[in-house]
Amino acid sequence: MVCIDAPLINQMKEWPTGCESVSAGMAPQALGEKNGPEEFIEHYLLRRDLSFLGPVLYGPDPQQYFIGDPHRDDYWSYGCYARAILKALRSYCRENPDFS
Repeated sequence: MVCIDAPLINQMKEWPTGCESVSAGMAPQALGEKNGPEEFIEHYLLRRDLSFLGPVLYGPDPQQYFIGDPHRDDYWSYGCYARAILKALRSYCRENPDFS
């Protein structure tokens, strides 16, 4: 296990349902990158919305996508699981090889 001294970023005002995304976005800053959570969320985190098909509510796989929008704190934003964050981090590392 590796521990890094990451900056503390209060997510509640800008990303109330994005705790996993904000945590992942803090890592580049801790390692000297300029990019932070907003860059990570807007450019690397795959997001999909919930939708209705008739009376039934459907959603994407939370292992693949963030459900909703981390900027929102309502019924339509749920978050994602670790695999979706890992996918976003891998994409970030491909585009920012110095971070890898």
